[in-house]
Amino acid sequence: MPLSQINPDFLKETEREALDQQKPIGVQFVEPSNKVYMMVLRQWYMPKESGKKSSSYVLRINWNNAVAANDLKITTVVQIWSFRVANQEDLCMALVVVDKEGSKSSGNSNDREGGSNSS
Repeated sequence: MPLSQINPDFLKETEREALDQQKPIGVQFVEPSNKVYMMVLRQWYMPKESGKKSSSYVLRINWNNAVAANDLKITTVVQIWSFRVANQEDLCMALVVVDKEGSKSSGNSNDREGGSNSS
């Protein structure tokens, strides 16, 4: 999850600091079938040719189980939602499958293969 594509306010300051120091955070992860996995959230740094580095948040441990259980492909568009359960401080995340096929169609039948625009 590239940092540029997320709202950083989903983390508490202590969580952000822990991730920045390469300390993992355990999270409960809910998939669309309501199955819950324990996963680990980490921050990964990736060096660039310019000498700078970019970073992303990654989910580890059981991620491949969620991918297989939900038949996710490289073209599948997903969202990862974060939440905290009432009166609990623990960070939780949920998988939302937005587009299983990864299509970029606007929903207009003329945009799809085989669509026509007769006059």
